[in-house]
Amino acid sequence: MTAHLLLPALRQPRGLLAPVLPEREPALTGDPSLFDQHSRAIHVFTERGTITHTNPAFDAMFGSSRRRYVGRHQAALNSASVEANLRLLAEIRTAVDSRGVWEGTLQNRRGNGFPFATRAQVHPMQLDGGRCLVCFQEEVKHGYHSSA
Repeated sequence: MTAHLLLPALRQPRGLLAPVLPEREPALTGDPSLFDQHSRAIHVFTERGTITHTNPAFDAMFGSSRRRYVGRHQAALNSASVEANLRLLAEIRTAVDSRGVWEGTLQNRRGNGFPFATRAQVHPMQLDGGRCLVCFQEEVKHGYHSSA
């Protein structure tokens, strides 16, 4: 079963990410492994920034195995400073708390060090009685969005 079948409160299709992104926090509950069959790059992380789950599309986009990122801080996904990563994480949490979603462009780095940009949305997710954050990403190529 794919994760998008478990998300009842979906937006009307408006853009590339809309068909899979929930509008409200209660829509994202359960087991993050349900995202594994999804075509979009998805990773789940704690409010402190520790990555707890990646799906195969994420692993392919970043060009490395799941073992490379799970258990590491989000800072491992880019070459920004620790301070910049902490500011971004605080911005994401603030937006998620106030609006239920953070949207923006992320400057990432593949496992081989090659830089690339993604359009991303981060939503809260209830998991094992606690809140995590789930990030949906699509790579931006030459000014256009494309699925990874």
